[in-house]
Amino acid sequence: MSKNEVERRSRRWTRRSEKPIRYGPLARCADWWCATRDARKGLPELPEDDRRTLDADIPTGTPHMSFLGHQGIERMAKEWIVYQSEVADPMAHQSDLQAKREALRDELTIATERFQTLDRGAADSSRVAGEERTDAGVVAQRRAKAYAAKRAEAKAKVDRLTADLNRMTAEIAQIAKQVAIRREIHERRADIIEAHIRRRRAAYETRLVRKHPHGLFLNRLLRPEWPEVPTWAAAPARVPQARVEDGEHSLADQSGGNRS
Repeated sequence: MSKNEVERRSRRWTRRSEKPIRYGPLARCADWWCATRDARKGLPELPEDDRRTLDADIPTGTPHMSFLGHQGIERMAKEWIVYQSEVADPMAHQSDLQAKREALRDELTIATERFQTLDRGAADSSRVAGEERTDAGVVAQRRAKAYAAKRAEAKAKVDRLTADLNRMTAEIAQIAKQVAIRREIHERRADIIEAHIRRRRAAYETRLVRKHPHGLFLNRLLRPEWPEVPTWAAAPARVPQARVEDGEHSLADQSGGNRS
């Protein structure tokens, strides 16, 4: 690795971390205003606090909560689209390399079998046309020399195919690692998006509880009811990989899954 590459990586690793999404005064005032308006309208509508209904069965959602949740899903979906566009070409190249590697493995198997056959065999000392009067020792020496050349050629082919296979496997593993790093980056961005939406909802709920006519009861009922997030952005998908198995790396489908 050259000095410039080391310096470039060092600058990238030591730069400032990603900033959170700014929760500006306009957005905050909008959430407070919606909370105040909803509280005056009696939203969410609550039953009598007579303990006959379980708290978990009482709905506490409002249209603004739904708006915030789906806004977060929209931003996460955009991150997924950007991620897919970034890894499309590397993944296509990886698929091509994997197909070529399988063909190379078959060719290596055939070459190895041929070399092993030559390695176990012995040179044929039979005469060819024009060698009827040639000394038997000279004939044997000629056959042995030709056989050794054929064996060396087979060995060189095995070595060349093995080197090509190792190089291709390393390239596939490198691509898979790059894709995994890009995925990790976009997963962290999805975390930032969700944290921003949680901040906005927390500000909204705080104002809602303070202005609602049944604020104490509502405060007891409020609980996080986050919309489903894509599986690729969920926490269980972020188990660090100690190594990339033979360059294989699969992408999770964008489907729903709750964060734990």
